[in-house]
Amino acid sequence: MPSTYPFDLPDWNQTSYKGADSVTGRVDPRFVMPLMLQYLTPPVVAVIGLGAVSAAVMSSADSSMLSSSSLFAQNVYKPVFRKQV
Repeated sequence: MPSTYPFDLPDWNQTSYKGADSVTGRVDPRFVMPLMLQYLTPPVVAVIGLGAVSAAVMSSADSSMLSSSSLFAQNVYKPVFRKQV
């Protein structure tokens, strides 16, 4: 049978992954990407992938902080402490 490479499902039995949570029998969806990077990719690719995800999270957090500090400066600091005479 010819391979359908992009659409083949990984064989988790060939990895060192021990399985789902023993209590619920399910894998928490938040851990799908880290599990895939850890068990299905070479270590170098996993490090680059997790680094990219970390960079995206830090960028989003930084943008939120910048936005909120700009709003504070514009709406609170400037009218209260820098009143025009």
